[in-house]
Amino acid sequence: MAIGHVRYSTTGGGAWENAQPVLARRRRELALAHNGNLTNAVELYNELTEAGVQLRGTSDSEIMAALLSRRAGDGQEWIEDAVAEVMPRLEGAYSTVVMTSMPLSPSATRMGCARWRWER
Repeated sequence: MAIGHVRYSTTGGGAWENAQPVLARRRRELALAHNGNLTNAVELYNELTEAGVQLRGTSDSEIMAALLSRRAGDGQEWIEDAVAEVMPRLEGAYSTVVMTSMPLSPSATRMGCARWRWER
């Protein structure tokens, strides 16, 4: 399984910890690459740190990955539930691709449009 993305960080600075793709290993493991900016990143960052989540970097990409991976779900559909719950909370303009160990990986945009693609 692999995901790649080449992009300089416009939010959070150019530190190595902000490099993409971001790997999140909380309740569930996923990799996330994203392009764009979250306008409510500070609010979401504060929410995560107040809940005890330790973030390695300062990018909005890591915030997105942390929010998704914290959502527990049942069975194979956990990522679909996480996307449905988390994406509406993200403000700004962005696109993202998320990869899990499951064969279905979502790609979503801010406008509420989700595209699902089967990977084999």
